[in-house]
Amino acid sequence: TQNIYAYACTGLFEIHKLLFSFQMTIKILQAKNEMRLDDLDFFVKGNISLEKSPRKKPHAWIPDQGWEDLVKFNEICADGGDIAGMVERSGEQFRKWSECDDPESQSLPCGLNDKLDNFRRLCVVKCFRVDRVYNGVTNYVTEKMGEKFVTPPVVTFEAIFEQSSPISPVVFILSPGSDPASDLMKLADRTGFGGNRLKFLAMGQGQEKAALQLLETAVTRGQWLML
Repeated sequence: TQNIYAYACTGLFEIHKLLFSFQMTIKILQAKNEMRLDDLDFFVKGNISLEKSPRKKPHAWIPDQGWEDLVKFNEICADGGDIAGMVERSGEQFRKWSECDDPESQSLPCGLNDKLDNFRRLCVVKCFRVDRVYNGVTNYVTEKMGEKFVTPPVVTFEAIFEQSSPISPVVFILSPGSDPASDLMKLADRTGFGGNRLKFLAMGQGQEKAALQLLETAVTRGQWLML
């Protein structure tokens, strides 16, 4: 599992790595029958009903959509008690909890921590503080899989080289301003492919024929070619 995570992170943008960790965690828990489908469906979609709940929002500080989500969650989480009712009766406790800097790391009011598992507590955070869901997911993956699954491995050219093969191209997906040429030249020198064994070609209109010729030469002579 760790090797799959490390290998996949090589080709993912930073912003997508936590999502991949979360997906891996969910799939593993589903295989163990430790993830309720209704809970997962709620976490992903929330309350998608076009009709507003007849249960009126009890406090002005609660987000409108957050209350609709909470009412929906109340229906699928019967064993947790009447959570919406707790919010109605203990609004000040929930307000203080929701307004703290890290509600995802704090105990829920009304003893809900003892009634809800980690994922359902994350669902409650989603209802009140959508902006803290990212941090909540980080905590959840850490609790279930370990910190190494929220700390992406540092991608090095040596590691990429070890994972590659002579018949598989390495594709660099670049962000604006980045240039792997210097690091690639250093790797080539360390692995015996420096100097004349490393070729470059800037691709542009009409360069297809030149690229194919260089590629054929590289295959024949055992060279590296960067396009």
